[in-house]
Amino acid sequence: MIAHLQAVIELLTRPEQALNIATCLHWKAFLYKEQGRYKEAEPLYVRSLAIREQQLGDDHLDVASSLRGRFKSPYTCSLGD
Repeated sequence: MIAHLQAVIELLTRPEQALNIATCLHWKAFLYKEQGRYKEAEPLYVRSLAIREQQLGDDHLDVASSLRGRFKSPYTCSLGD
């Protein structure tokens, strides 16, 4: 599944596909997180969040979803330590 998401991300290159890229990045990060691969998930969540904030604005539900996924990982929670 991760390889499939990566292939889709690589195919999505046009600016109007930015939200599709953000969604794929989010799901890829989620799968990494579920596998305990937090260091690999974190940059994907950050990139997904940045795209969604730029395209949708800070108050959109999809932006909140990206934040929730990012801050539920133990790796991110330990960054402030």
